[in-house]
Amino acid sequence: MPCTAAKVLEIIDSEGHATQSDIRNKTSIPPRTVKYAIKLLREGGMIKEIPDWKDMRKRIYVVQHHRQTA
Repeated sequence: MPCTAAKVLEIIDSEGHATQSDIRNKTSIPPRTVKYAIKLLREGGMIKEIPDWKDMRKRIYVVQHHRQTA
C-alpha cells in the first residue's frame, strides 16, 4: 500500500469517517492523490463509501471492519 493511502486510511480510522475535503484539510496531500488513495482503499475493501445525506454531492468514507473467524 502506498504511504499516502496508509495516511488516508489512518485519518479515516482515527476520525471515524471523513470526506475527501476533510482529508485534504488535515494533510498536504494533493486532491488527485487523495482521490487515488481512496480508490485503492475502496478496491481493496479497506474502506466503504456512504452518501452524505446533508449534501448528496459529497461522499463519506469509513473503515470497513471485517469479522475474523478463528
